[in-house]
Amino acid sequence: MTDELWRTAVATPSRLAEIGERHDRVFTLENLNLAVDHPGVPFARAADTMVLVREVDWPHLRMNLDLYHAQIGERNLIESTRAALSFVGEIQDVPGRCEPGTGEIAYPAIAAALR
Repeated sequence: MTDELWRTAVATPSRLAEIGERHDRVFTLENLNLAVDHPGVPFARAADTMVLVREVDWPHLRMNLDLYHAQIGERNLIESTRAALSFVGEIQDVPGRCEPGTGEIAYPAIAAALR
């Protein structure tokens, strides 16, 4: 990614975070996957999305850790969750991408690893 694209990538969610602060709302950026649903997106991995959220560094911008996409693109859900935990504003389950516990992920194992 060029410097100009990176500056734009940081500036856009920064503006959203400012709006969120004014209206007491938190925006979330979702990690996606390249393999199945979103070929060519620049922030496909949870780690990429986390770097962007960390760079913006604003409490009104968090990460939507979509475990559906992380499972497809990264496979190691425990490590993805552990690394992103301090940046997460929402987590979605697999399949269906609803609240944790509604899908097939073994959350007791993830919770034990995070403890």
